[in-house]
Amino acid sequence: MAQASDAPADTTLNPRADNQTEAVAQQLLRLADDLADFATEPSPRALHETAALLGPVIDAAVASVSAQLRPGLRHWNIEPELRRLRVRADSRALEGALAALLRRAARHSRDGDVVALRHMLGSETVAIVVEDEGDGLPAQDLVTEAASGAPGIGFGTANGTRGLDLGLTLARSLAAAHGGEIRLESAPGIGARAWLTLPRSRLLDAT
Repeated sequence: MAQASDAPADTTLNPRADNQTEAVAQQLLRLADDLADFATEPSPRALHETAALLGPVIDAAVASVSAQLRPGLRHWNIEPELRRLRVRADSRALEGALAALLRRAARHSRDGDVVALRHMLGSETVAIVVEDEGDGLPAQDLVTEAASGAPGIGFGTANGTRGLDLGLTLARSLAAAHGGEIRLESAPGIGARAWLTLPRSRLLDAT
């Protein structure tokens, strides 16, 4: 008969795990602030608008998503011209909406895939476009996902659990508070594209 071991359990902490936990905890605190400010009915009066350079906004959103992905990895391909754009916006709200789109791209792509960010200028709009190399989603799944934007914890898996993010519903509200919108495009086996669109009037001179 096997005897129970009297050896003490190994309680050594993993520094990488500690760092990841700390990063997620910090993100939770920031999310709490965002939810308190915007979760009900965000409006232009609730925004703290500045001339926001998109480079730092994108970097902050990418950093928060990357921290939650570890040890997984995505390659973020950010268009230089996009980084140089300045818009009149609430940078924290814009970061939160963008992070939600990046987390969605991460959930539906594979370790090591490229997620590309670029801009599109229209006569009346300016858009941040997020494209991933995932398997894509049928149109009906896009509708379901967009309607289930409640925040949650943990990255998505086959059982449909949501990521730690503002959720697409709240991200849409943040975009709408700027007079913009979020639109999703996807095709099975091809990948997905998300558009965060703002009025062209919010675009300031590029740096």
